[in-house]
Amino acid sequence: MNYIDDFLEKLSSETDDIYLFGAGKLAGWITPLLEKKGIDYNGYIVDKQYLPADRTINGKRVITADELERDAVVIIAVETGGKAVDLTGEHIKKVYQFDWIASIPFGCHDDSFLTEHGTEFLDLYGKLGDFESKASLISFFCQRFTGEFHKQRSFKPQYYDETVIKPRADEVFVDCGAYNGDSLKGFIDFLKRNGIETFEKCIAFEPDGSNFEELKKNFAGYDNVEVYNLATFDRKCTLHFDSGNGTGSSIEESGSTEIGADTIDNIVNGGKVTYIKMDVEGAELSTLKGAKETIKKYKPRLAVCVYHKLEDILEIPQYILSLDPSYRLYMRNYESFGLETVLYAV
Repeated sequence: MNYIDDFLEKLSSETDDIYLFGAGKLAGWITPLLEKKGIDYNGYIVDKQYLPADRTINGKRVITADELERDAVVIIAVETGGKAVDLTGEHIKKVYQFDWIASIPFGCHDDSFLTEHGTEFLDLYGKLGDFESKASLISFFCQRFTGEFHKQRSFKPQYYDETVIKPRADEVFVDCGAYNGDSLKGFIDFLKRNGIETFEKCIAFEPDGSNFEELKKNFAGYDNVEVYNLATFDRKCTLHFDSGNGTGSSIEESGSTEIGADTIDNIVNGGKVTYIKMDVEGAELSTLKGAKETIKKYKPRLAVCVYHKLEDILEIPQYILSLDPSYRLYMRNYESFGLETVLYAV
């Protein structure tokens, strides 16, 4: 059983009223979970300035906390960036707060995970290159097991932490999931902070059409930047894609858009690569498989997101080491909630 199932089981036997604090995006994610389990909830609590004119949403009443007339349990349904909500009142008897923004789209580990993969977890722990990496791994797992906001966080620049990655003057940077160029800009800033004014080449991949147009526009003046309106994958193919979601656009079987995909090996065609960054919404392992020959030939430094799929935290480092066991592994969390966990291989 995972913590969401446990929470819903407890909630199904609750005798007090049930309210959600917040009525926006997260509430829209949570209410289907309640309805699927047959859990009736009484309505929404919001701050006074967010009260709708008719005091209803989805046929449920909307009130402020001081308007509660009966004892109630409250589910926190607002994004707080990992901070606890201090919600008190005469009739508030219990408050539930979980990391919904990670657990609903990406899942949460259950009791069987460590039973089945405990040896692999300990093996990864032993291979991590510093204490901060080990602490990051443990806190990541604790959050995925409990949904609580206690993940250790680094405030260094994501993907460009000088305590792990050292820049080179001859960088050939491959940016997988380039969005509008924000991570490429971060790469350029990373070089400049270390006294390096330019780079040899950047190859940037962005499959979402609107994001790609921004990327192309933002780096139109760079002769050494190549941009591809493609997804990175383990083969050349056409994929279904859920587009128009900004940084969250992703490969989805149910996606209404078709996009082209190709491998890093095909695109670089044997050319040198020194650094690969991957934030591709769950296609990281496939992307690594499509870069197999490049990684074996050049051993580029890697910065790979490992939070999109539950199995990625183990399977991605295992695959990297299968290609080159001399890689040293590091891990950093860049948010206190369950997103932006990056595995480095150097």
